[in-house]
Amino acid sequence: MNDWCYYFQPTDIHLIQSVPQGEMGFIRRVRDDLESALKRTQESNMYIYNPSCASDLTFILSNIASRLTSNTNPLLQLDFHGHRENGCLLASGEFVSWPSLSHSLGEINLRCKNRLAVISCACFSFKLIRLDRLDVPAPFNFLAAPSEEITIGSLQQRLTRFYQALIDQRDLENALKSLQPEFSFHWPEYDLFFVIRDELNKYRGNKGRKNLEEAVSSAIVSGQIEPNQIAVLRRRLRRLAQDFTEADLAKLVHDYLCGRKPFFTVEDLRTIERNPYWMR
Repeated sequence: MNDWCYYFQPTDIHLIQSVPQGEMGFIRRVRDDLESALKRTQESNMYIYNPSCASDLTFILSNIASRLTSNTNPLLQLDFHGHRENGCLLASGEFVSWPSLSHSLGEINLRCKNRLAVISCACFSFKLIRLDRLDVPAPFNFLAAPSEEITIGSLQQRLTRFYQALIDQRDLENALKSLQPEFSFHWPEYDLFFVIRDELNKYRGNKGRKNLEEAVSSAIVSGQIEPNQIAVLRRRLRRLAQDFTEADLAKLVHDYLCGRKPFFTVEDLRTIERNPYWMR
């Protein structure tokens, strides 16, 4: 867990709710508890949205993005049903796919410079995790969401405790603990660290030599190089890690981290082999 957990305090809390009318009771109770906490501290604003269909949700998320600035810390709570493959289910019966929702969240995260926290109550919404491209914004700085099905009965108490710890005690770490075990947590930047680290270390050591020869053989078979260029290719691949600089790192992660610097350095990438302290 990085330092973000200790200093994050939401400036705006957006509750986006789209469930059948018969299930609104639990949502109202959580909302009332949150509203009471916000009145005591008067440090965060709360906004409530009730999209009835997919186009409503798209408009709402776009509108939230347009109103944010780079110095805000928004928190979005998503109250939907979720399907493992089809995405989030709205009150209208329409599905919004996980990739589509992830893209919309990325637009919000871009506006606030990778400061977006998402608490999703939708079953299977851990599917919002995405690290398939680095040229698009990460969908959030942090996600708390269930990876499997979750019952409404366990949600109200956990969400109430979450907001009490977050708003009254200003303690995100304990707030997150109150969501366990139903919720899982994810920081995309952590995945980014390991992806880059593994690439930089790909051609180092005994295993690296094997990877190097496999890469060279693949290049020869595919016709990308001639046999007399093998030595040149070997040197080029070895230099990938040796010549990688802080400027290279900043350029690589710029779009994904919405213009912010990563919390790790090139030296961390080269020297940390096991899970570092901030992953525990």
